[in-house]
Amino acid sequence: MLIPVKVPSCGYAQIEENHCVIPEDSCRIYEENGFFILENQLLKVTIDGIGQVRSVMERHTGTEFVDGIANQFLFYQDINVDYDAWEISSFYKDVPVELSQDAVITIEETGPLKVVLLVKRQIHKSAMTQRISLSYHSRRIDFATEIDWKETHKLLKTSFPVTIRAEEALEEIQFGYVKRPTHRNRRYDADRYEVCNYRYTAMTEPGRTAAVLNDSKYGISTDRNAMELTLLKAPVWPDMYADKGQQEFTYSFYVKSSDFAESGVVREGMQLNNPLKFWGKGAGRKEYFNISSDNVILETVKMAEDGEKHLILRFYEAIGRHTSCVIKAGFKISRLWETTMEETISSTTTLPVKLLENESEILLNFAPFEIKTLRLIL
Repeated sequence: MLIPVKVPSCGYAQIEENHCVIPEDSCRIYEENGFFILENQLLKVTIDGIGQVRSVMERHTGTEFVDGIANQFLFYQDINVDYDAWEISSFYKDVPVELSQDAVITIEETGPLKVVLLVKRQIHKSAMTQRISLSYHSRRIDFATEIDWKETHKLLKTSFPVTIRAEEALEEIQFGYVKRPTHRNRRYDADRYEVCNYRYTAMTEPGRTAAVLNDSKYGISTDRNAMELTLLKAPVWPDMYADKGQQEFTYSFYVKSSDFAESGVVREGMQLNNPLKFWGKGAGRKEYFNISSDNVILETVKMAEDGEKHLILRFYEAIGRHTSCVIKAGFKISRLWETTMEETISSTTTLPVKLLENESEILLNFAPFEIKTLRLIL
């Protein structure tokens, strides 16, 4: 059973099932003219008979984000000369492998908080099961995938062409993002036909952003307006059976009619990788940290490496913007220092802390993509 819950930032909340009001008709799924329609308050998603996305439309603006066919599987020969497991050849697109267009699709969940479409199809020699889901008040379509990988020297990608024309894609690295070209006009750009991304790759223009998120697939290519996420390889050296067997992963497609800075892509990528967890019985509600700016991320909470009973907090600015923000901690801090990344206190001067009743407030100023490490004593 699914119920709506509100959980505080970096904290926990007691679930009161009897007090939860489940909204009526929040999500729905139905079949129409041979297509499956997934809807919530924000999006209308159209899926064809083999699980490909034909349309993602924002309901209140009528904006269409898919240009052609999204979640389209691309399958290629993948034979590499020197480093079979680590390379992707520059000519892989010249040797595509045709896939069967047969699939079995059933409606698995009908709402009201989540709808799920179950897709079963064959990817060459490998059986795949994919659950395409849309949740209450979400702009994210999830593709939870299971595949029994039985291929050799093959490469599997999924493509998301979007109605956005951008010269550069934004591809996440550990503390921020880098911009990489979506064209291959120069030799330098053509050599970057496959690059890395962390939790998201986004294309954006004024008033429109689309992103492909992932929970474990870090290779991607961008070709004009298409983001092509690499899902699986099948090398034979140095391990003859590398990657063969059961594989499970999730990737997502996220859209919003706003600039990248206001789109929420960073938050959605983190939520996909760190979903809420149910820990059993508990009581009350607690918020350990609250950050006043959405673009400042609390990346690390841990004890100091040197064995002192000091708490380490590491923050970073995620979108490339000068930012002042207030960090509210749900406990009292007696002393606070800013340190190096190695947790070394570089100055004996402590940072000011505003003490409230059972809480503390810290004012921090960030330059674009700046990383700050704090060391504190409770």
